[in-house]
Amino acid sequence: AEVACVPGNHDLWLERRAADGQTSMDKLREFLTLCQEEGVRTKPFVVGAGCGRSCCIVPLLSWHHQSFDTEPDITCWEGIPRAEHSMVDYSRCTWRSLPW
Repeated sequence: AEVACVPGNHDLWLERRAADGQTSMDKLREFLTLCQEEGVRTKPFVVGAGCGRSCCIVPLLSWHHQSFDTEPDITCWEGIPRAEHSMVDYSRCTWRSLPW
């Protein structure tokens, strides 16, 4: 049997800003290292090869960022909170500034 895992947004949350400067990317690296140590697959692989039928398993690491949302704001419904007020990913994940 094979075990595959893809970290989700909750796996990368930090309870509070780490005094040691840990970021969500640091936590991702730790997660992937632990998976590797335990034999849990986090990269694409094929199951059933040589059995006449095979299947590709492709764990996808993806992330939502507010800048990806290019749809116009919904204006016909009142009371819809802004994403940064209703989604804790924005406050519980910490990313270092990228140079680009």
